[in-house]
Amino acid sequence: MMLSPFIGQRLTTFIGSAHYTNIERLAAHIESGAVVSTIGRRYRLDEVPAAIRHLERADSSGKSVIVVRDGED
Repeated sequence: MMLSPFIGQRLTTFIGSAHYTNIERLAAHIESGAVVSTIGRRYRLDEVPAAIRHLERADSSGKSVIVVRDGED
């Protein structure tokens, strides 16, 4: 790490604090159905290269989901 010899600098640590009231409020919105995720397309695990190409073209609408295993297991 290099520090500037011309400008005084002080190194400090930054620790973020979670505001649980915000997290609880978000959880309440999700549980009530006010926040809904839109799934644009689902890909099987063997289709990951196609999914990446699809994202690179930036023509996706909604979230792209990689299905690791079927719900039939």
